[in-house]
Formats: sequence, C-alpha cells, structure tokens
Amino acid sequence: MEHVSRLLDNANKILDAAESMRVAGHTGTDWSIMIGSEGQINMVAASNWPLESLRAEHGASQAYRVHEQGGRIQVQGKDESRDLLIFSAHPSQLLRRLLPERRDYGMV
Repeated sequence: MEHVSRLLDNANKILDAAESMRVAGHTGTDWSIMIGSEGQINMVAASNWPLESLRAEHGASQAYRVHEQGGRIQVQGKDESRDLLIFSAHPSQLLRRLLPERRDYGMV
C-alpha cells in the first residue's frame, strides 16, 4: 500500500506543479519524470518512449509522464507493478464549480 500511496502522492504533486506552471503562463507540459530509489529526479522533454521503457532505462523506481490534451493536464504514473492516470479538470469545469447554479436575471 505504501508504494501506491507514494505513486499517487507524487503524481498529485506533479499535477499541481504543472497546473501552477500553466496558470503562470508557461506552456509545454510534455515531460517524462523518473524518480530513483534514492530520490534522484531525472526529467526528459517530449519523449516518445513508452513509460516503462524510460523507467527501466533510467533505473528509476517510478516514472511519470505529464501531457496536456484538450485543455486538461494528465499525469500517467508507473512503478514496478502499478499504473495510474490522473488528470486536471477542464478549465470550463472549474468555472462552473465556482459559479452558483442558479441564475438571477434583472429586467431593465
């Protein structure tokens, strides 16, 4: 269970960082991130290698791919035995959550 928690926790942190970068106006969220057993981090931009191959090539215990598609950021994670996929809400969905459901119209 600890591996799942660590895999998910790191994926959430990566998603938060990618969303913060987008809010700050940075583009180009196509990254692969490998985390070694000692905590070392290796990042590769725009790799077309399968995530498992990148993980094995870098000797990483965990590998993540960050990708933006259709206005949403997704993070795919992989360790020795598990895969996960998390993604951000579409920006229009975020606005809907902030605005009230009812609409008040005034007549002029």
